[in-house]
Amino acid sequence: MLYRRLQAEILRVMVPVLVLVGLVLAAMPAGAQTATARTAAESPAVTAPLKVAVRQSPPFASKNADGEWQGLSVALWQTMAQDLGWQYEWVEVPLAKTIAAVADGTVDIAITSLSITAEREAIVEFSHPYYISGLARGYREGGSGWLAMLRAFVSMGFLSAVGSLLLVLLVAGALVWLFERKANPEQFGGGGVARGLGAGLWWSAVTMTTVGYGDKAPKTVGGRVVGLVWMFLSLIIVASFTAAIAASLTANRLANDGMRTKPISALVVATVEQSSAAAYVRHQGGRMLTYPSLPEAIRAVEHGTADVVVYDAPILKYWTQQEFDDIAVDNTRLIRDDYGFAIAKDSALREPINTEILKIIGSSDWRALKRQYFGNDDPF
Repeated sequence: MLYRRLQAEILRVMVPVLVLVGLVLAAMPAGAQTATARTAAESPAVTAPLKVAVRQSPPFASKNADGEWQGLSVALWQTMAQDLGWQYEWVEVPLAKTIAAVADGTVDIAITSLSITAEREAIVEFSHPYYISGLARGYREGGSGWLAMLRAFVSMGFLSAVGSLLLVLLVAGALVWLFERKANPEQFGGGGVARGLGAGLWWSAVTMTTVGYGDKAPKTVGGRVVGLVWMFLSLIIVASFTAAIAASLTANRLANDGMRTKPISALVVATVEQSSAAAYVRHQGGRMLTYPSLPEAIRAVEHGTADVVVYDAPILKYWTQQEFDDIAVDNTRLIRDDYGFAIAKDSALREPINTEILKIIGSSDWRALKRQYFGNDDPF
């Protein structure tokens, strides 16, 4: 009897409690019951500041006058770290050593304009892409601008044409001087050989250009015959010289513009060592010159060491606009190139990072941030 009475008392107390617990659970939103577990899984506890690899790669990452990092990749990471409550410290690592630094644990994550490639994916893991880019080629511009025009005027073709013309003028002037130096000394003979040849050169030049100042005119039969022949020859020479100059200027422009259309395999290509662009050029069979930095690669094209420079389009365009006005960037993308954050294999950071990237790049704030760094020049 006592046992049954005790059992009934326990049931009388526990039933309302169980009913109350059931009502509370039922009132919770779907998925809220596992929120704590999911949050813990998505945002692992970070007990020490994360080491974040960064490098100079404007407009994605660069140091301002105060020595602080800024840029699109930097702003994205800072927003993510703030949302996730992660502490971090910057570690400047060159591109050639970035993947190895992530793989061996020297840094926890690399954020600066890293292209997602199969070769790199075999060594580290990547987050979701946060920027869709592409490789482009830069070439020395030859069609417009004062610098391009000046370069054309000092080209070998142009200088050869000018030299040939001066030689012909000197020959015609010397012939007139030979006939006129005694019979017409006041115009061609006075003051010695140098002055006489100079007078003959002046006469041949003004006669060729049909200016004909009239200050000098041959008086002898031989001088007039030379003058008559020279007048007719001048018509042919002027036409030929004009064509030679035009051909020189046009050839210079076409030679540079051709760099935009020739296959990579037929060109000498400058790029940055250990970059995805270097892997692309190697795969295309081009003759490649690698440099530690993009500005050095661009200078190789500027100085004529390389035909074109191949690199990530937004970064290449940034540098050419800032420092290399005579280098044009072709708008045709050679290959698509996606940027992502690099982390170690099986890192617990990957899922929370992916979630944050998807949340941020779909927002209006992200579009405004891209306009801040790229203006309206961002095609993606």
